[in-house]
Amino acid sequence: MKKRVLTALVLLVLFVPIFAVEIFYPLFLVVIFLLAGIAAFEMTRILGNEKMSLLPQVLTIVLTILLMIDTALFIGEGLILDKYGGLFNTHLFMIFLFPLIILTLMVFNKTYNIRQVGYSLLTIIYVGLGFASIVTLRQMGIRFIIYLFAVTIFTDMFAFFIGIKFGKHKMTSISPKKSYEGAIAGTIMGTLLASLFALFYDKVPATFNPDNHMTLLSHFSSIGDHSRGIQALVIVPITFCASILGQIGDLVASKLKREFDAKDFGDIFPGHGGVIDRFDSAMFVGMFLIAIFILLKAIFPLV
Repeated sequence: MKKRVLTALVLLVLFVPIFAVEIFYPLFLVVIFLLAGIAAFEMTRILGNEKMSLLPQVLTIVLTILLMIDTALFIGEGLILDKYGGLFNTHLFMIFLFPLIILTLMVFNKTYNIRQVGYSLLTIIYVGLGFASIVTLRQMGIRFIIYLFAVTIFTDMFAFFIGIKFGKHKMTSISPKKSYEGAIAGTIMGTLLASLFALFYDKVPATFNPDNHMTLLSHFSSIGDHSRGIQALVIVPITFCASILGQIGDLVASKLKREFDAKDFGDIFPGHGGVIDRFDSAMFVGMFLIAIFILLKAIFPLV
């Protein structure tokens, strides 16, 4: 427990400035590329007895990072600049090309079997799109990346501590330590605290709000022009769903580990495991938020 809490505090001290302070944006990109590469490596090494040979492993990691970069640029064109330019064709090119590369390699590499092919494609999609969503949210503004981690961290924190103290009804065999009591507490507190941040963003220190936005949706969607009460009708349900999906994302990662009888994806973060163990919820919620923000932008564009 002490190791887990200490690691969490160290990560907060290191990652909060990198992820949420404007001058550290170039460093954020370097760190996120490294994290995505490590996450992809963790996925390829968890196969146990069916461990990939070097070429498929390296190719899977490279294609994961390329998909992350391409998707973040492509979505950013629409959400930030309100347009889809020449990157549109590049994006489609990448989507069709990557499966062809992976499937072709299966023919010419005798040790690369169909199960590993499926896992490569899962890695490219899961890690690539998961980290692409995190990059895109940061591109959209500091408030969006803080909102993402407010949802996931508050949900995880309250679910963990309330579950340990009061959890009596186990939720699933996939992760025996999780309880309904913890899940409900995490959802309630994650929704409440992250929604308050989103609705009263103008109250945070100027370091984390350099453009002096009022709420999460200010200058992003026409909903941001309405009163906080009206915005709450949109933000609270989104946050509620994101909190639940964050916990599902955690269970998805647990299911993957259970498939290969692994305790953690890695050990880079003492007490927390690997990159995927720490970012599984953020990746899952990030993909959900990108889908929702694309929808909001389409239905309620800025006037």
